[in-house]
Amino acid sequence: MKWYAQVVRPSTYNQQSTSVLVQIDSQRYLFNCGEGTQRLGFENKMRMSKISAIFLTRVDWETMGGLPGMLLTLADGGMGDLTICGGHNLTHALAATRHFIMRNKMGLRVNEMRDGDVAAAFQDKNLQVKPVHIYPDGYAVPKHELGPNESAEARTRRLLVARAFGVPRTPEEADKRRKQPADQQKKGYYSEQCDGATMEALMQRLEEKDEEEANQKKRSRSPDFNARPGQQFDVNLPPTRPTPVALCYIAQGPD
Repeated sequence: MKWYAQVVRPSTYNQQSTSVLVQIDSQRYLFNCGEGTQRLGFENKMRMSKISAIFLTRVDWETMGGLPGMLLTLADGGMGDLTICGGHNLTHALAATRHFIMRNKMGLRVNEMRDGDVAAAFQDKNLQVKPVHIYPDGYAVPKHELGPNESAEARTRRLLVARAFGVPRTPEEADKRRKQPADQQKKGYYSEQCDGATMEALMQRLEEKDEEEANQKKRSRSPDFNARPGQQFDVNLPPTRPTPVALCYIAQGPD
């Protein structure tokens, strides 16, 4: 197993943010996404399209100024099932971008790592990441920043994010999608799929799909197809308060 880390630091007269790009096998993990990170990555051929998770140390412009543009690029390139991890107000910040980022097929997974939430850690086959919350001296952490957030305001924020970015696929769906190209390489696959009955059923499914897509376009271009045009954002984003919390990440690879 090969892995390495690259420091990405676009330095301009008004922006000096630092990001770290970690690659383990074919997966990439980005820590912070400041303004200019995507441009610098493309200039140095870092292949940002392979990113599977983004971690933010703070929820502010210095650490996530380049995130909206990165999401647009990844979504338009066919990237899906992206995970974004960060501290308190992460879901609120992403929901606030819903008016200019509408990529409902992306399947964005938001992991708001709140202090005291034991289930907030990130883990996949390559990397395990645990957050450490850091506060200024003398700061009294309010109760609404601690533990899992299941309030009505939190559910509204998650709903708005799901409307704008879609719902991530289940592991079974993702595994099925990955296996399809390999199945098509098997000997006799196409001959088995091209008998008369199968071709007729395939053509019928294609016609049904075209009809369904046409009906969806008629109803709305919104990710919420059940809503009337212009109704998808009737729900207001609940207000929130800024927090000085910073996250330090402890990342561990496979044994």
